[in-house]
Amino acid sequence: MKIKRGYLKAFNREKRVLQMFGVYPVKSSQIKYSLLRFIICFAVNSIQLYLMMMLLVTKDISNFLEAWHFIIITIIVLFKISFLVLASTDMKDVEDYLNNFDTVDIPHGIVDYVIGEAYFRNRLYLPQWTTVVSAVTFQLSACLIFHNLGLVLFISWSPFNLQHPTYYYLTLIFQVVVFFSNGMPNVTIDTMYYILVDVACCEIDVLMYKLSNLDPLKNPNETLKDLKEYVVCHQKILRYITLIQRNVYSKLMFLQCIGSIMVICALGFQFTMTVNWFLFIQHATYFSSMIFQIFGYTWFGQKFMGKSQEITQACYMSRWYECDIRIQKMLLIIMTRTKKPLVLSSYIFDLTLETFLGVLKSSYSYMALLRTMYNK
Repeated sequence: MKIKRGYLKAFNREKRVLQMFGVYPVKSSQIKYSLLRFIICFAVNSIQLYLMMMLLVTKDISNFLEAWHFIIITIIVLFKISFLVLASTDMKDVEDYLNNFDTVDIPHGIVDYVIGEAYFRNRLYLPQWTTVVSAVTFQLSACLIFHNLGLVLFISWSPFNLQHPTYYYLTLIFQVVVFFSNGMPNVTIDTMYYILVDVACCEIDVLMYKLSNLDPLKNPNETLKDLKEYVVCHQKILRYITLIQRNVYSKLMFLQCIGSIMVICALGFQFTMTVNWFLFIQHATYFSSMIFQIFGYTWFGQKFMGKSQEITQACYMSRWYECDIRIQKMLLIIMTRTKKPLVLSSYIFDLTLETFLGVLKSSYSYMALLRTMYNK
């Protein structure tokens, strides 16, 4: 029971946060309220996006370039929450898979490891949530302390005179709402993906433990039956990861990879131009957040790919040489099937650490190009 609670507890936290913003499916009796929350979340982000785009209409190019990175982030968030709402049926299937997880079937020798992995997943939310809360706390504090400078959380066009205290503080309140309605769903969607992929990795670990600890003294017919169950278990893991990857997250991660290149490039260029300490720290916060986002996707993609390859090694590390010839043939079939690594992908991007390095290299190349053009 402790393992089962560990499996569901981490996912439940992310689910509740997304339900608060109307992004995650709820019971039929709560659909109206969930839809209202989603509309509010979508609306405040859209309004802020419109206000930032108005800088281009008013030909305030310098401020538009300063706001460019957050424009991209806001567009990505709007698409991410929309795609997740449309994938509500698939998310229910994912939740059913987790609810049907059989903790009784876990061997005693790996129980502590599984509990440890569940504890790790239960803490995955901390880095990004801390970044969001710290960023808004710092920026809001700076705005309140240096209010005479007219500092705001986001550079955007305003229909009001922000020198007036009432309009200034109302604008700050609105931007704090925007910050949370933008940042929290964004990082929670990412964290939920990390958790779901890590669950698959943990189940592969359990499968490998069973394969590497086959008992050659056991009745061959019973061992063959166990091996068939392991094959079925492997197929379930593949269907589960396909459900997450292709049906829910493929479009989200494609946008995230493209957006990360653009944002990292824009922020890197702005780092070389910024002399304002407030903007520098603001840019540093966004920069580190974008790096962590794309790193998280590729890290867990790399982890799953590595785990999928280790199944072959687990079969080889078993006492197969003492088993019945039928079992040896069955293990050979399993090894042949699992020899090819399973790579999580998002259209043209494979979610591996190599892709992470590619994103950084591309971002740096475009940033250097912008810098060269600017100097000319």
